[in-house]
Amino acid sequence: MEEVLRALDEENHRVASSTSRRSDLSESNDRSDDYTKDELPSRSSKPRAFINFVSAKQKVINRTGKAWKRYEDLSKLIELDVSKYEMFDLPPVKEYDLYIRSFGRSDTRQAYVQTRDDDIDRDIQTEDVETLVKWTQHPPDNEIAVGGEGINVQTGSDRVAVNGTTDPEKLNTFLNKVGQFLFTILDEESKSSSDEEKMKENKSKISFSEKVFQLGASFLKGRSVVALSFCQSEPNFLLSIHGPHYDFEQQQSSTQSMSFICVWNISQPTYPYRICGSDMKITTACFSPTRAALVFAGMSDGSVALWDLRETGSHHRNLTIEDQEHLVRFPTYITARVLEYDNHTSPVVKIVPVDSHLIGSQKGEIITASKSGLSFQLASIDENAVLNLWVVAEVSVPDAAGSESDLGLAPAGKIKLLRSSTLTITNPNKLVSRSQELKALDLHLNPADLKHFYVATDAGCVVHGVRFGNRAYPQYYSSIVDSPVPIVSIDFSPFGQPYFLAAYQEGTLHLFHTQIDKPIATWRDFKSGETLLTVRWSHSRPSVFFVLDGSSAVFTFDLVENGLAPVKMDRISLSKIKCLEVGGDPNLITSGLSRPAHIVCAADTGEIQVFTLSKEMRHQQDLEEEFMSCYVDRF
Repeated sequence: MEEVLRALDEENHRVASSTSRRSDLSESNDRSDDYTKDELPSRSSKPRAFINFVSAKQKVINRTGKAWKRYEDLSKLIELDVSKYEMFDLPPVKEYDLYIRSFGRSDTRQAYVQTRDDDIDRDIQTEDVETLVKWTQHPPDNEIAVGGEGINVQTGSDRVAVNGTTDPEKLNTFLNKVGQFLFTILDEESKSSSDEEKMKENKSKISFSEKVFQLGASFLKGRSVVALSFCQSEPNFLLSIHGPHYDFEQQQSSTQSMSFICVWNISQPTYPYRICGSDMKITTACFSPTRAALVFAGMSDGSVALWDLRETGSHHRNLTIEDQEHLVRFPTYITARVLEYDNHTSPVVKIVPVDSHLIGSQKGEIITASKSGLSFQLASIDENAVLNLWVVAEVSVPDAAGSESDLGLAPAGKIKLLRSSTLTITNPNKLVSRSQELKALDLHLNPADLKHFYVATDAGCVVHGVRFGNRAYPQYYSSIVDSPVPIVSIDFSPFGQPYFLAAYQEGTLHLFHTQIDKPIATWRDFKSGETLLTVRWSHSRPSVFFVLDGSSAVFTFDLVENGLAPVKMDRISLSKIKCLEVGGDPNLITSGLSRPAHIVCAADTGEIQVFTLSKEMRHQQDLEEEFMSCYVDRF
């Protein structure tokens, strides 16, 4: 430190001496200039000399460089001391001090209180609150339903006057709710014993099932079942679409030409939970994704309809079918002849909700839309491969007399449909002319990514598209040898794995990976010369799926046990099976208790059989999901 101080003193001494020399020199120059001016006042001025700016700039740079070098040398030797001090310190203020500061006086303080520490009550200056005791009872035990202090009991004439002002609309609403609740309880009690006997009496002879029971009502006989669909959020609810009666052209009754959607609670198989009717032929239907409160359907004329199952029975009417009266619900909203430009121009082949319902370990990884309300989206496609997206919206103020602006909404209806967008599917094969018409046969959304949709066509390919975003890849999926064979059914793995099955009409079954345009597995030799109708993935095991052919045979595939052929083949005893559906959620209800899984088969005669899957088909094997996740690596 002493060396640093000594160096600073020497440097300051040199600077002071140089400054004094420059000042003396400048004073002498000034004197000489004054003398020159006095001696030679008449001398003419000399021409201006050339100024070299480059050399001047170089001198400035040199001086700056010397100063910077001096700074660098000194900065290595100097260290600054760090000192800390408090700039502001405010101790916490007590509540009492804050109160005195705000409302008291600065020159006074509180020294005593009037209430001693041993006093239980403290004197207050507020007035006492006046109270009155009153009571009411609903429903009343007698004529007097209210009482209390300051209430006079009504006389007979007063009660008559009050009863005369009762709101009949509120009374009707109350009676409808209570009556529907009581009717449901009585109906469940009357049917519970017969339903249990009916479900327990039949032991199934089918290899994949341990028990079988039948759904049906007398008025459904002779009506072919068009399609089946389970409610994903409430697996015990099933809907079945029944077409017109087979001889409706020969009969005079108008009900024989109607189509019905029967909503079943499979724990009560003797009678439908709800009956929805339509004068137009229904081709496809589905439930709302949140709960079994709404039913949506596509019609043969291209219109789309919905039924609100929460509506009271007074908004609908009873129809006599097969000499029996049945409460039939008609659409709450329908787009026929109302949204003429938004409708499909050909029969609707499939309608599905834009919702994901995954099963297994990946169930919680997909974030879906909020299920707190009833607003969501629907996707429908017609035979001409026109895809429409609909928004399901709630009506804020339903009108009991009917809407004047929206003629498709029924009186007191609370739900309506709005088309949000439309898309026409074209043949992505470059070797086929774009002008060639493409016919759609099935539609599915990828449950792991709802942005992607897949359309089965009659051109032998599954068209891949997106609802929004960049172009889909691959654009289509087809067999190794391209052939224009219709693909009648497709189904995705409900466990979130990137696989889907495609059933060709001529009897070939393909397994596709969503990132590969060619099948990773193909099965051809299992069929018995019949066309394939439906393929469905099991909701209980990731490696099991079922295939229905035209001879009412159900083939069971288990990729863990045998990846080359079906492990089982069962022929259903019904006359002719038209459709097959897999339902039930294997998630646990409580510890040790799970929901049963079912397979439902429906015939052209209107009969519906529900098969409860056996334990072998319900319980997963060890590492079965991991096996399917790596299944594509085998190829």
